[in-house]
Amino acid sequence: MKYFIENMGPIRYAEYSLESFNVVCGMNNTGKTYITYSLFGFLSGWEGIFESILHHPAVEKTPLNLDELMKMENPKIDLNLYYGDLSKPSILQDVLNILCDVYSKNLGAIFAAEESKFANGSLSIQMDEMDVKKIYDSEWSFTVNIPASLDGKNGAAQYLPIFVEKKENDFCVYFKFVDIASAGLSILSNYEEKLIGIFNKGTSYMIVRHILQALFPRPYISSAERTGVVTFREDLAFARQKFVTSIVSKAKNRGDSRNRVLFDSLFKDDESVDPKYDFEYPSAVQANIDFMTKIETVVKKNSYIKQEYENILEYFLKISEGEYKYSGSSVGYFLAKGRSKRFGLDEVSSSVRALADLWFYLRYYAQKGDLLIIDEPELNLHPKNQRFMARLLAMISRAGINILITTHSEYILRELNYLIRLYSVWDKVERDNSLVAEYDESMLVDYQEVNVCVTGRDSVLVPGNKKKTRANTLSKVEIDEYGIKLDSFNDVIDEMNRLEDYIYWGVE
Repeated sequence: MKYFIENMGPIRYAEYSLESFNVVCGMNNTGKTYITYSLFGFLSGWEGIFESILHHPAVEKTPLNLDELMKMENPKIDLNLYYGDLSKPSILQDVLNILCDVYSKNLGAIFAAEESKFANGSLSIQMDEMDVKKIYDSEWSFTVNIPASLDGKNGAAQYLPIFVEKKENDFCVYFKFVDIASAGLSILSNYEEKLIGIFNKGTSYMIVRHILQALFPRPYISSAERTGVVTFREDLAFARQKFVTSIVSKAKNRGDSRNRVLFDSLFKDDESVDPKYDFEYPSAVQANIDFMTKIETVVKKNSYIKQEYENILEYFLKISEGEYKYSGSSVGYFLAKGRSKRFGLDEVSSSVRALADLWFYLRYYAQKGDLLIIDEPELNLHPKNQRFMARLLAMISRAGINILITTHSEYILRELNYLIRLYSVWDKVERDNSLVAEYDESMLVDYQEVNVCVTGRDSVLVPGNKKKTRANTLSKVEIDEYGIKLDSFNDVIDEMNRLEDYIYWGVE
């Protein structure tokens, strides 16, 4: 999937794709947050948009003909009918276009800013070959019930179920009708052509939805404001409840459907924010607030990380030097390693608070295939722990969670370089060497699965222009088995070294 953003904050135009491990770095105020927030907003809200455009012509297009399928011995359709040649328009690309169009018109709400600031801003998406592979690898099923005029008990309504299944490693979708298929065919044929078309469109809508769910990862974001969210979680929860109570009261008096929907959205089990509605905070920050103030529902399950990758949680404790627990009365407390005293999360260091939501995500919430977005994972961490954080993120990536971070940390990038280099020479490394004794294979990263980009001014071809121009954009950094070829940090270090030489030796 290739993403394109235009006129978003300081970024004039940029395009990017996601790998297993993604890093965005660059100077302050060059657009890193705009990239992560805009991506999170779309991934967390596309399903709400999709529901709202159910009857849009782009969504209603369908290659299905249930009447014909029911006559087949082995009814099935090829999903190529939905995406076809990626270089040409298709049903799926048309749907993506309308999703992006609706989303782009609501960027003001996503960033909790004036709409005028995003009047020309947009996010768009183009499918690529990797998406075709994701569709091929996906597995899903659903049931569609068609009203039938069969005689039922006490005149109860009868339905003809259609079972729809997509198997792993297959491009076909298979249809299974009930044993009374012959009767069902008769039933379907008795409907008016218009009504049959509705059934076709409804079934096709579900197929498109499942394809999109296979393409888009479930996002979780740990925003740069996470420390404040943890500190003021109870105040935020109280304010949220007061706000909701006020909304409900007004909605009851005025019959305001917009407010009723907003109320419903605040209490969804997931942390998605519908881009149609305004919030006091950007959607990414709002998601953090929702997650931490509704933690009592999060801790009811164990994540697959807890079940299959206990070593990741153990390594996390090397950084936090203690474990987070849910107390039942508030978000939780912190139990420092080797100590029995419990500390409230408002009593611990800023580094411990900054790590809290990541712990709860990994321990209770994470699902394989997620996209974990972290703004500045180095936040409040000592350089040693920043190195540990890079290793932890690599372990999470190897376990099946996609990573996207923004960072200013030379320590994280250097450590990532070491992990890339060690991957290519691991079979030659003396494991008992003290320099590599703390590493193991679960931390190592294949450079082909790493994507590093830098925000800043560069030559870029803006759509509609014939020539490249210098503008704020996102530039891909070259990576090979020797690591990341990024000079921005080295330039600062070199300048400091020259200054030090001048101070001490009087020469540059």
